Amino acid sequence: MRSSESSAPPLTPALAGAPKIGLDVGGSLAKVVFSSTGETHNQSEGLSPPDDHLELDLGDGRTLRFIHFQTKQMGDLITFLRDVVGVRPGQALEVTGGGAFKYQDLLSKKLGVQIHKNDEMQSLMNGLSFLIRQHSHSTRRMQGSETSASSSRGFGSRGRPATDSIVFRFDVTSRTRVPVDLEENVYPLLVVNIGSGVSILKATAPDKFLRVTGTCIGGGTVLGLARLLFNASSFEEVVRLSEKGEDVLDLKVRDLFGERSGSRVLPGDTLASSFGKIYALNTCVSATELRGSLRKEDIARSLIHMVSYNLGYIAYLIGSVHRVRRVFFAGKYINDRPLTMQSITEGVNFYARHYAEAWHRAAQPHDRARAQAEPHAENRPAPTALSPPAASATRQHEAQEGHDASTEGSPTMGTAADLADDLGSPPEPFDVLFLRHDGYLGCLGACGII
Repeated sequence: MRSSESSAPPLTPALAGAPKIGLDVGGSLAKVVFSSTGETHNQSEGLSPPDDHLELDLGDGRTLRFIHFQTKQMGDLITFLRDVVGVRPGQALEVTGGGAFKYQDLLSKKLGVQIHKNDEMQSLMNGLSFLIRQHSHSTRRMQGSETSASSSRGFGSRGRPATDSIVFRFDVTSRTRVPVDLEENVYPLLVVNIGSGVSILKATAPDKFLRVTGTCIGGGTVLGLARLLFNASSFEEVVRLSEKGEDVLDLKVRDLFGERSGSRVLPGDTLASSFGKIYALNTCVSATELRGSLRKEDIARSLIHMVSYNLGYIAYLIGSVHRVRRVFFAGKYINDRPLTMQSITEGVNFYARHYAEAWHRAAQPHDRARAQAEPHAENRPAPTALSPPAASATRQHEAQEGHDASTEGSPTMGTAADLADDLGSPPEPFDVLFLRHDGYLGCLGACGII
């Protein structure tokens, strides 16, 4: 079976021995990483195009190469493994993801291999650890070769930009990738892995991690709704359309408050409700006619924003609960696309920034009141098991003065007294990080190069 999206031939193996191979077979995509030596060259009409821009030089004569297939086209994957990578009968194949169980018999029968099932979360963390080490090595090599001719021209090996970092932040103002120098100890951290669904892991060391939560709203949600709403055939099509779309279907704060938007806390362009404007459109037409009147580009953009912003919000909340401020986002959902990285970054930073601003507004006016009231705290009777605790000194002072604390900040953040009493120190900013190999953590961790 041929992929309907194939446009470029695959790689031809240049390795006589068995290469290192890792597979991550998920609900929508099957990702492959394999090692090879020598130069790559084209083969005749083939399968899915490889992700050549992700190649990693291991420094020992081997190069890691990357490619992905749609899971529903397992025949293409099997052909690639046999004819291109050079998988032979009797060889062990390292597989992770749900497909390690679902397609075990198919892979074993068609390729004659032994399937080694790798734990999905462990593979994910192994892959992240490998990429962090590669990033650190690459950064040191780049710093040590700044005087070389290639570096002076702004390019690294194979003509790639020197700023093409494995780990980076995304600047939402300039819409550019910003390379980072990671400190020696990057832990604790969160990993938000976005596939068809989403898993969120907290790690305090490479081998100490826990899946703390997840959500069913992920890449599969976008693809399923896009198929339903405008018959999208692939996630790439959805993203391509979204980049040409406009934010005309989402309800903003200014749509609710009019000219008074921004007079309290939330700016007028803040997203209030995804697809919220559609309800106000012409209700006299049928649902089919309504969908036909909307631009696919605008629907796609709202879908990407809806899922990406919510994942950013969830990451912010989980990071706050677990007191972790460094978050790595991974998964083929991102795939180094500016729109998804911008939406996710904005989703995290909006509430982090909003909460910090509300904290400072609330804390400063009440410092004096607390200082004046606290010396008398020892005169208040201690609460008993049958009576509620006495109101805080700050709140007592506000009650005496007739002060309405709710006018000081956002009603969604509680009263100013709540913030001033409950928070001992201002919240710290979040560090939102992305990976150039965002969709391949699982198969990198499974292939045994760690």
